[in-house]
Amino acid sequence: MVFLVNSWLSSFGSYGLCVAVASALHYFLLASFTWMGLEAVHMYFALVKVFNVYVPSYILKFCFLGWGIPLAICCVVLVVKRESYGSSLGSESMEPLDNSEAFCWIQDEVAFYVSVVGYILLVLLCNMAIFVVVLVQIRHMRVNQPAGIHSGLLLQDLKGVSSLTFLLGLTWTVAFFAWGPAKVPFLYLFCVLNSLQGE
Repeated sequence: MVFLVNSWLSSFGSYGLCVAVASALHYFLLASFTWMGLEAVHMYFALVKVFNVYVPSYILKFCFLGWGIPLAICCVVLVVKRESYGSSLGSESMEPLDNSEAFCWIQDEVAFYVSVVGYILLVLLCNMAIFVVVLVQIRHMRVNQPAGIHSGLLLQDLKGVSSLTFLLGLTWTVAFFAWGPAKVPFLYLFCVLNSLQGE
């Protein structure tokens, strides 16, 4: 909702409102990726470390991490340089989405690359590592099955791999290739692939 009403709220021209909207949008984006990373950790516990994994107050700790880490990052950006948030029409550093619409977002490139791109890249790299570990675990489980059960497993394995790819958000890596002459096709591919993430 914050993303959808962003342009409308930025049209009021209030700097404080724009900072609030941009920081809320930043927070919710980071929270989405944090929960995606925690989902991968949960999958690791469920499929790899199946036995002897008892974490007291498991859900409470996950909630603290899932909502707390993004909050800490946004607070650091606000404390270090509040001017990082602003309207795209009020800043020369970044181009607006189109030439007539203002948009409240991070206007400082260093803050953007560290707190958004760097964080998302870190989560995606961790998810890729867990993806590989889970695939190796599934492969070991398949090898240890009796010989008569192996028929038709290739299609089932492909379904499992594709489900894990969408579930762990690995399709977000397409966004890192959306620049230059291939920008538009990669953005279309990004939209199609990420629409399947909640399957």
